[in-house]
Amino acid sequence: MAGNYRGGPDVYYTCHHYGAFNTEPRIASYLGIAAGQIPPEHYFGTFRTFGMDGAGYTSDQERTTVDYGYGECRPAQPVPARYGHGVVAPHASFLALRYAEGDALRNLANLRRDFDAYGPGGFYDAVDVTSGQVSKRYLALDQGMVLAALGNALAHDVLRRPFSGGAMKERVAPLMRMEEFSVPRGPRP
Repeated sequence: MAGNYRGGPDVYYTCHHYGAFNTEPRIASYLGIAAGQIPPEHYFGTFRTFGMDGAGYTSDQERTTVDYGYGECRPAQPVPARYGHGVVAPHASFLALRYAEGDALRNLANLRRDFDAYGPGGFYDAVDVTSGQVSKRYLALDQGMVLAALGNALAHDVLRRPFSGGAMKERVAPLMRMEEFSVPRGPRP
């Protein structure tokens, strides 16, 4: 489309899209469905899950992919070892404020004290708690979750309320109830 709502250069549709629904941008789909601007069928029209190595969605820098196998099939290869302490993303502690405020605040204080994980823009993206390596980057995704969590904690769910009732509850919640996730609950092997 020619034009730009902020007076900048013209904006054009590039035919690119973010096709994985159960990721960060899903809120746009939720809002469109709730507003009646997108048909409910859209909820099930995008990618649902990734496979064993969905284009690099592995758990660590070494790109470890563990095949958990299936019942009545060959044993998993490679044999799962133990999971280490891994990587910590400080924004996750902000998201935990609602459920475990004291633990979340202690964790943030420990990350700031024990690692060089806090900079002029707040907490950095992630910390490898085994090596101490810090990803000294600020991601808009992380910062958005931090701001939303703080807004909810400090202003009594100011951002949560609009997304948990009304049309969202009437039109989107029934779709979510139909969702069947394939990852079993419980500890990993």
